[in-house]
Formats: sequence, structure tokens, C-alpha cells
Amino acid sequence: MAEATPDPSKWLETLVGKTVVVGCTEGQYKLDSTPPAKVVGVYFGANWCPPCKAFTPKLAKFYAHMRNSDPTEFEVLFISGDKDIKNYETYFATMPWKSLKFNSREATKLMSKAKGKNINV
Repeated sequence: MAEATPDPSKWLETLVGKTVVVGCTEGQYKLDSTPPAKVVGVYFGANWCPPCKAFTPKLAKFYAHMRNSDPTEFEVLFISGDKDIKNYETYFATMPWKSLKFNSREATKLMSKAKGKNINV
């Protein structure tokens, strides 16, 4: 019997679970179900990182364009390299996409896999 082909729109859910962060204020997370997406951009960034802060508005413009075309086609998942939750909250508030919880097990795991490839934390 042939193995079932995984649904590509469930890739993000498979990676991070059934919920993602859509907002965070004073350490209180607003969660939503993980959206379907055929392509997921994992964005490692931090409030203290000038190149990240310069890139975020450009990515936001591209994100809006892609999401207007087909919301199930593209998603961005933010992984914070900030040192504290206040900086995470401040920076994440400027973003239209989803995030993992600050310092969550999943975020730490993804950050350690990418260490040295995108952002020096």
C-alpha cells in the first residue's frame, strides 16, 4: 500500500502545532489556529537588529501582495531572537503575520537549527 502524500497546506501545522500567535501584549498571547499555507517563510529577526528592522517593511509589502492573491498560498512565521518579551512584543506588533510564542520550545528548536545562517543571536 502506497503512503499517503501529506497535504502541503498542513506543513506549518505539522512543524509548530495547531496554534500560532497573532498578537501579544504584556505577556498575554492572542492565539489562533495555524493557517493553511502551501509556502511558509520562517522569518528570524529581532528588535535590536537594524538589518531586520529595515527588511521587515519590505517583507510586509510582499506578504500583503501574496496574501491578497491567495491567502492559503503563503504565510510567514516570525521567530524572535529578542532577549526579552517586551522587545518581542514591540517588534512583533509591527508585523502582519503570525509568530511562535517568545522562547517557546518550537521557537528555540527552529532558532538553534538556523543559528549562524540568518541572525546572530
